[in-house]
Parts: sequence; C-alpha cells; structure tokens
Amino acid sequence: MPKNAPQAKVDATEGYGAEVELVGQDFQEAMTHAQSLVEDDATEFVHAYDDPAIVAGQGTLGVEMYEDLPEVETVIVPIGGGGLISGIATAFAELSPETRIVGVQAEGASTVHESLAKGGPITLDSVNTIADGIATGGISELTFSLIREHVDEVVTVTDGTIARAVLLLMERAKQVVEGAGAASVAAILSDDLDVSGETVMPLLCGGNLDMTMLQTVVVHALTDREQLLHLRVRIDDQPGKMEEVSGVIADHNANIRTIRHDRAAPELDVGEAYLVFEIETSGAGHARNIIRSIRGQGYEVRHVNA
Repeated sequence: MPKNAPQAKVDATEGYGAEVELVGQDFQEAMTHAQSLVEDDATEFVHAYDDPAIVAGQGTLGVEMYEDLPEVETVIVPIGGGGLISGIATAFAELSPETRIVGVQAEGASTVHESLAKGGPITLDSVNTIADGIATGGISELTFSLIREHVDEVVTVTDGTIARAVLLLMERAKQVVEGAGAASVAAILSDDLDVSGETVMPLLCGGNLDMTMLQTVVVHALTDREQLLHLRVRIDDQPGKMEEVSGVIADHNANIRTIRHDRAAPELDVGEAYLVFEIETSGAGHARNIIRSIRGQGYEVRHVNA
C-alpha cells in the first residue's frame, strides 16, 4: 500500500493475516513495487482491476444489486481503476440494459474523461484527493473498453462535496463510509447529475475511514455548512471589548469554541486588534444572524476560513 494509506485500512488488512508493506506516495508506486516482487512461479501478482477474473468477481455485486432492486433506474458507482464499475456495468448490461450506469471520480484523480477523449487509458503523474480508495491515477485497457461500452455517464466531484456526503451518510444513514465510497452520494449532491424522480442506487463501498481523516472531513463539512463559523472582528484593543462581542454571540445561543487576539496584522491601526472566534451554530441562517448583530453594534466583522 502507499505510505499514506489510512491506518484503518492497514490494520484491517493485517487483521486478515496479510503482511502489509508501505511503499511509495501513491497507488501507482505501490503497484510497481508489488509487481517487482514477483520473481518466481511461487508468487502470484493479483492486479487490483486489470484482471478479467477480478472484474467478473466484482460483477457479482451488480447481480446482487439488480436482484435487490430490479426497478432501479440509475446506478452510481465510484471509479478508481475501473474494475468495480466494469463488473457492475457488464452485469446490468445483461440483466437490465435500460438501467443508467453513472461513474464518479474525484476531481483530483480524474482519468476517465481524458481517457475517453483520447481513445485510450491515460495515467496521471500525481493524484490529490481525500478519496484514497479511488486514487489509482489510471485505468487499464480492459476497464477502459468496458467503461466505454457499458457506462452511460461519468461525473467528477470535489473533495468538499465528498466531505459533505460522508457527513450526510453519518447523520442520515448512520453509516461511516470512506471518501471513495461516499463519492456516489457526492455525485447526487453535486449539480452535475440529475436524478430527479428516479429510483437511484448509489454504491457505498468502503469503510476504511481512520479517525484523523474523519476529524478532517467533519471539520471541513461543518465549516462548509457554517455550523462551524470562523469570524474576525476588528476592535479597539481595550478592556471589555471581548466581553461585549462575546455577549452578542451568547445572545444568539451560539457556543464559542475558541477565541484569540491578533494584534500583528499590518492593516490594523495602533491600538486596534482582531478578535478571531470559532463558533458553533445551527447553520447558515443562524450564522448570518450573528454576523448581522455584531455589525449592528458597530463592529467590522468578516467570515474567514480559520
């Protein structure tokens, strides 16, 4: 596995009895190393997606999905190397060819659009996404041909939308799904895929979300929702000002998580400071009311990222 593989994935794999080597910074480097270990007939290299048997095995999931919901109109599947969607799409092509198959890639690891445009599989020099399970950086001739033949549409989603999907799944579905698996729901949340009025089956594949990444995802998603609000308020650096602004926030029943003084900003005049608040709110409307009230007290206030 790459050195940045989630610890939860490493631990789970070792729990099944495997010996895990962490090599390289991405999937391609790790795979190249794995292939180099095949030195004799006693060692077998099993490719993650460029193998007809692997694709066929993943296709059994497509059979189960159809059997569970024969009336499904759209199936949404994350794409890394393309093995999973190739198997599922092939199964649906036989069992329910009218079902729309949609693939999803993370923006920072998107290979399919360019591969389809160029008429063959391409490999990225680097990938950058929280969805490590689909960060292969490439597809194969096998999966490219199956995607081109059986997949109706491919969309890309941002890491921010993936984070929103992870949080939504925890809150509403009570499921902890890693970024790669949540990409299918992220596609529904995005503006690039219309499934209005359809019976939709988004595939949730993978629960290897370690606590560090979970914290990062939750903080990002809460900030995006403005349930975690960062405000910078310009004040005269005098006793009582922090209490006054904090009182306005408290009047809105919002909880202040952290607060700090910043006196070193170059645009501040002598005797001025910034108060930087991290505040828990119930959402965007609550946040707007807080900002409006602080401004109503004569303070300059800005919504900042941190």
